[in-house]
Amino acid sequence: RAINVESINPPSQPPYSGTNVYNLVSTIGIGHTLQLVSAMITDHKIMFISSNYSSLLSAATAALSLIYPLTIRHYVFVPVLPNCLLEVVGSPTPYVTGIHVSSHNIVLQEGFVGQTVIVDIDSGILKIPQDIEMEIPSLPASFRKYLTHCLKLILDPKYLLSDLAFAPPPRKISPPALQDKEIRAVFLQFFSWMLAQYRCCLIVVRSHPKPVIVFNEKRFLEIRSFQNEPIVLRLFETMAFAHFIEDYGPPYRVSTLFDELARGCDVEPPRCGPNQDQRLPTETRVLAQRLLENEAVMGSIRPTKGPPENLDEVKFPRLREYRVSEMLDEYGITLQSRKPSMTVETQCIEPMSIIKDRALPGEVLPYRTAKKKQELRKMNNALLNCLTAMFSNQIFNARKILPKARYALAYSSVRNNFVAELNKIPNSNTSLSHSQFDILA
Repeated sequence: RAINVESINPPSQPPYSGTNVYNLVSTIGIGHTLQLVSAMITDHKIMFISSNYSSLLSAATAALSLIYPLTIRHYVFVPVLPNCLLEVVGSPTPYVTGIHVSSHNIVLQEGFVGQTVIVDIDSGILKIPQDIEMEIPSLPASFRKYLTHCLKLILDPKYLLSDLAFAPPPRKISPPALQDKEIRAVFLQFFSWMLAQYRCCLIVVRSHPKPVIVFNEKRFLEIRSFQNEPIVLRLFETMAFAHFIEDYGPPYRVSTLFDELARGCDVEPPRCGPNQDQRLPTETRVLAQRLLENEAVMGSIRPTKGPPENLDEVKFPRLREYRVSEMLDEYGITLQSRKPSMTVETQCIEPMSIIKDRALPGEVLPYRTAKKKQELRKMNNALLNCLTAMFSNQIFNARKILPKARYALAYSSVRNNFVAELNKIPNSNTSLSHSQFDILA
């Protein structure tokens, strides 16, 4: 019998990017894109600068799509940061944010960007401060070479044919939407190669009530021979990798696209030989097509702009000024015809030692049992004991009784007694310490 059922949230599916990734890579270039990915997966602060707010939003979301399956749930993610919140860029925690070019000078004058990677989208420049330049390691040589080769094939196939005397016809350039998915497919393959065989290094410490899974870093480094790769060592220290193990560690969950790649991929990328200079690998093209189909499904279930066309909605009737005036006059006559009430209601504070029931005119009080009266008496005693301990400077005892006294204030009679007790204190000689004031508040 499966009595204890553990609910595990599935890992996130590939994000929706449209053409944002293509626009970002084509704007800042291949080399700067690889540096940006290295900075993001090593928990560094990223700031995008542009004169166009939509460019800031698309660049920030594209950066998140490039590092999938890693997520930045621990980051401060603000694609467009308003001027009233510019102090956020001085935070010591990692973030991905974008600011308008008009606010850049203010940020520089305040000295907030001492250890921040700045990406200028308008000029296509990536600036890394000297303080953290050595802290952002480059990608492994074999992966970097393969990524550069594939990205050149996608963005500019003619570049690889410029030195050939008898160059074959260049590869046909795909539409921007498909180029976007080809770039994402290349980076997704890169992470699947770099993290291949990670599942054989997982150690299940506890499976119930919540799975606790630990990653054996030493074993992974020995299996993959990554002891001399600084970026892999830095990746293991980040919160992004901790969230990755938390999401992808459990064995019984929904399978994702990354799981399929990591399950059957090699530990090294294919070599860039002369026979592969003119065509993108078949696996990359198939993966890009799957990402494109996935976004087509995501786009089809997005809410439409405006109300549906075939919706039979009831229109609000048109208001006529004379009809509104007639209704107001009728309501005024009705109010004047009512007889005024001769009963004058007065309020007073109930004494601490007496519990009374006061009914409104015309109402009948419900029957109050002896158990209910005893409960109210206990509530009043708890409140009185708390106030006595507080004014006697017995803070420890007052804090012990405070939860019960706060619960007692839910009754109106106890609240009246509370006010009555406070009125007994002379105002001229009242002096409370900080602890007494906290309890009283």
